[in-house]
Amino acid sequence: GDAFAAGFLGGLAQGRDLADAGRMGADLAARVIGHFGARQSKAA
Repeated sequence: GDAFAAGFLGGLAQGRDLADAGRMGADLAARVIGHFGARQSKAA
């Protein structure tokens, strides 16, 4: 939930519409849950 919220709110802060901000939130959340461990690599 936190990762989705961060992506979503980040999208809104960039002036994106709700649908685009929602996609950004979903993309970030997918990256977080697709990674094992506490930290992502710098390349992510």
